[in-house]
Amino acid sequence: MIEVLVAYTLYIIIMAIPFLVIAAIAGIFLAGIAATVTGVSGGRSPKALLGLIMLVASSSTATMITYWATTPPADASTMGPHNIVYKTYQEMRAQFQALRWLHDGTFERDTGQQQPPGGQ
Repeated sequence: MIEVLVAYTLYIIIMAIPFLVIAAIAGIFLAGIAATVTGVSGGRSPKALLGLIMLVASSSTATMITYWATTPPADASTMGPHNIVYKTYQEMRAQFQALRWLHDGTFERDTGQQQPPGGQ
């Protein structure tokens, strides 16, 4: 019984990782804005500089992850971070599309029109 609970827990954590990363990037961006505003208005240069660094870091990270998610990796045989992010994004899009088909009621019609393997 414990093994089943551990397996479910790991599955939930693994499925939540992309959303946790997005939330962390957004949180760092908002904290950077707050630190910059309070640093500038309070006359504290180090706090404003820290806020700007947080803004740049979160923006560049978001841009890099967006690029990795939408652009296929050059060497698909390696398991580098670019390949992992790209495959994860493609799998999430496929799951979302399947859920949308099921919700719309178009999944049955689409699968009925597909050719079986081997083209028979």
